[in-house]
Amino acid sequence: MSAAVPRTLTFSGAKLAEMKASHAAPREVLESLRAQAEAYLDAPTFSVICRKQRGTSGDPHDYASYGPYWWPDPEKPDGLPYIRRDGEVNPTSVEPISYGGMAERAWILALAAYWFDDVRFAAKSRDYLYDWHLNPETCMNPHARYGQAIPGVCDGRGIGIIDFSNSYDVFNAAALLEVIGGICDDELAALKDWYSRFIDWMITSEIGLSEDVHPNNHGTYYDLQVLGAAVFTGREWLAKKICQTAYQRRIAAHVEPSGAQPLELARTRAMSYSQYNLIAMIHIANIADHLGFGAYWQKDPVQGVCFIRAAADYLYPYIVNPETFPYQQIVANTGEQTGAQIYALLDAHFPGEGYAEKSARWQTADMLWRAVPAR
Repeated sequence: MSAAVPRTLTFSGAKLAEMKASHAAPREVLESLRAQAEAYLDAPTFSVICRKQRGTSGDPHDYASYGPYWWPDPEKPDGLPYIRRDGEVNPTSVEPISYGGMAERAWILALAAYWFDDVRFAAKSRDYLYDWHLNPETCMNPHARYGQAIPGVCDGRGIGIIDFSNSYDVFNAAALLEVIGGICDDELAALKDWYSRFIDWMITSEIGLSEDVHPNNHGTYYDLQVLGAAVFTGREWLAKKICQTAYQRRIAAHVEPSGAQPLELARTRAMSYSQYNLIAMIHIANIADHLGFGAYWQKDPVQGVCFIRAAADYLYPYIVNPETFPYQQIVANTGEQTGAQIYALLDAHFPGEGYAEKSARWQTADMLWRAVPAR
């Protein structure tokens, strides 16, 4: 029996339908997926007005956050202005209700609804999307003007846009809900309008454009967010523009032929950020590939290497033997879990070249990405 084909973003909806029809996902992974989705059914949805942090506008619908690596200055009576301690998270900057959490839950529920044909999961996924974006009483205004503020320094920064780094989860969730009837046409149109206004702010505002020029993972995720939203909202011209420029701006300029990512290796969480940036590069490359821009997975004509593959190869021995990593990693790194996904994604483009084996050594049942095709 054939399955509906969703217009997903970071992986092939057609291959997902094939996986479902052939029961190709591992049983233990589907069991984990069902258990997580069940746990979210009775949980309250997330909304921006439930967050404690507020922007200087005073509007509870304006998203606001504090920079996680900024702390009170111990030499100042009032602690102001805050000072930076890279990689050390100030616990006052952490909130249990986040955009990232909303997007992840909506995605897990939508995936469970697709796999199990369960309307309960679809309805709850829709509720997460509706309450964050569309419910007049709880919705977020479509901008991040007050993201990652620094007390005593500024009330918001372009860097705050990275708080929305997994927006692709929302777009994948919406695609799944659309084909199973879990979201009505009017709500889907309104959700697309919300993201259209959000990327308008990203590409025209001073704060939005300040993130565009960041050369490290912030710039990579900026392009991933704009590219994903452009595809989701039907802005083909914008999606093509990002595909045409991101290779040089975010990958060739960021990764050395050896595979090292100098701007990430300079951080106090060098392994974590190297993997984090690599995942974003892979997502951009896969979206670009779907749109007919295949250079991301080919050898660079000047350097003679595929930069994404080089970056993955560079990290592998250090994930296996973290004690040999010659850079700072001041907190424990869950490199094996991220590595399993990275090398599964690489295997999709370079089958039979050892990446499947690299990925398999760390795979566990709770890795729900195993229920979707890597490409």
